[in-house]
Amino acid sequence: SAEEIVAFCKARLAGFKVPRAVAFVDALPMTGSGKIQKFRLRQDVFNIGEASK
Repeated sequence: SAEEIVAFCKARLAGFKVPRAVAFVDALPMTGSGKIQKFRLRQDVFNIGEASK
């Protein structure tokens, strides 16, 4: 669960490195050459944040 992941990180990482949020997705957006499309991940996170307001 998301809480377990955050707890795991808190026990092993410095406070500023612990994620503020955890999201589970079925698949990562990929380019034709198999690289992760980081800009699409950022857009998705922004859209989730806007929807929760």
